[in-house]
Amino acid sequence: HSIRRAATRATLAGSVSAAAVSRQTIVSSALRSMGAASVSASAKYFPVVATRSFSRSVAFRADEQQQQQQEVEEAAQDQRRRERKEPPSEHALFVQNYSFDVKPEDLSEAFSKYGEVVGVSMPPKRTFCFVYFKDADAVNTAAENVNGTFWHGRRIVAKPRSESKREKKPREARSSYQGPPTTTIYVGNIAFEASDADLNELFSVLKDVKDVRVAVDRSTGWPRGFAHADFASVEAATAAIETLQGHVLRGRPLRIAYAPSQKETGRGDRLKNRQRRVEQRVELEHELAEEAQKETKPEAGKQDMNWNA
Repeated sequence: HSIRRAATRATLAGSVSAAAVSRQTIVSSALRSMGAASVSASAKYFPVVATRSFSRSVAFRADEQQQQQQEVEEAAQDQRRRERKEPPSEHALFVQNYSFDVKPEDLSEAFSKYGEVVGVSMPPKRTFCFVYFKDADAVNTAAENVNGTFWHGRRIVAKPRSESKREKKPREARSSYQGPPTTTIYVGNIAFEASDADLNELFSVLKDVKDVRVAVDRSTGWPRGFAHADFASVEAATAAIETLQGHVLRGRPLRIAYAPSQKETGRGDRLKNRQRRVEQRVELEHELAEEAQKETKPEAGKQDMNWNA
């Protein structure tokens, strides 16, 4: 019996130790699997964060580069706008009274039947432009066939730009005044393609400017190629002449000289007389109105007190 009991105890002890070993093995395996899972999870998690962070930084740099490129392009466009380019040809046709929705390519296509068109200069928000041809014969042919005709329901004005006539008037205007310096200057040989922005930029650098008058043909609206500027003093006008001397606008050198002031031409007196006549007429109308009101006013003691009658 004792031998059997010893054998039984040995068997039970071996089973317990085996079970303990198996449990320890299971626990160790579980811990190892959990560690591997955590490691794999971390391996899967951190690269995603790193990838997202990297993609965001790349996108930010791309946006920054795109913004810088846009700023460079805008600066280049502004520079091109400031540049004063020479006309593509000296053979130009003045065209006026076309529709507002007409584009330069429409004009180029329409006038190409009369000759080779090398350029179209169309000021913004205006209904006149210049069509440049390769030769002078094409300009004359286009003027003969287009002037006075209807295009898109509007009568078109088409005239050759005469260089001799345009330059003749400025020379006469400049040589007509031979007196002492005045507060008014003459600015001649202005290119017909010059826009309001060009003229504003031209006169913005001058000091003590009181008024600028650009000559325009009343019948056609065609700029006549010269202007006058009034200044607060003779010294300011002299400084303006020194500043603008030798200045080139749209490929054409400006002609600068003194001109008769408004007082010397009598224009200032005419404006004052006109203003005086207006004031006198207004005063007379007030006097007549007061007299009429006195005549209709009832005498004292005879007022009708029944306002509801």
